[in-house]
Amino acid sequence: MGRPNTAPLRAFGVDPGMARAAATDLLKALRHPGLWMAIGWLDVKQRYRRSVLGPFWITLSVAAFVLGLGLVYGSLFGQPLSEYLPYVGIGLIGWMLIAALINEGCMAFTSAEGAIKQVAIPLSVHVFRTVWRNLIISAHHGVVILLLIIAFGVPIGVSTLLVIPALVNLAIFGAALSFGFGILSARFRDIPLMITNLVTLVFFVTPIIWRADDLPPTRALVAYLNPLHYILSTFRDPLLGTPPPLLYWVFALSCTLLAILGAFFLFARFRARIAYWL
Repeated sequence: MGRPNTAPLRAFGVDPGMARAAATDLLKALRHPGLWMAIGWLDVKQRYRRSVLGPFWITLSVAAFVLGLGLVYGSLFGQPLSEYLPYVGIGLIGWMLIAALINEGCMAFTSAEGAIKQVAIPLSVHVFRTVWRNLIISAHHGVVILLLIIAFGVPIGVSTLLVIPALVNLAIFGAALSFGFGILSARFRDIPLMITNLVTLVFFVTPIIWRADDLPPTRALVAYLNPLHYILSTFRDPLLGTPPPLLYWVFALSCTLLAILGAFFLFARFRARIAYWL
């Protein structure tokens, strides 16, 4: 059997040795999930140390925000609250997880500068730690989702279980973006500020407080050309008792695959430089 063709990698400045080193780093981190899970849990405990309610303070804020947003925009758009509040609430919680993974992913390496320079552990650990930390915090928001489902009688069925693969896909997508933005942010310190502003802008062009189906076809393109629309819809729709269209799954998984390929390229190309950029 001949050797694999490495010309495409070399064309972008990545030799096989870089790719192997990046893959080894990832595999080492994945083989020791207890490490980044423990660090992520400690991050959560440290963030809410000496707080009585801990992350539930954010959950209470989310509940109040969902209620206020639903009442105001539901009235403006003439939507029945029994349908609009669950739509906005579940969509907003899913969006908060996506936004947190992107924004905190920018700081995945820079916030761990001391550990990276002093402890010989895979760099991937710091990204997985960020993802795990945000999944823990977002799990507390499940209380809000449960209350919305019970209060408004959202139908629960077999299709609701589709939220599990959707959440896994969302986490992998967020991890890939954390790798990419984390590396760029280590090199260019303006990136986190730019990404924060961009995420705020993308919030308004993503169907969270409005529905793509309610817009004329030409205007709905702003949603259908938005990759986050498919990532979010595959998470939200099962919790609303509606299985997402197959095409949405295809687009969502395709976006995740492209994010993984882009992140792996950046990680392989610049992994050895991250410690020197910090």
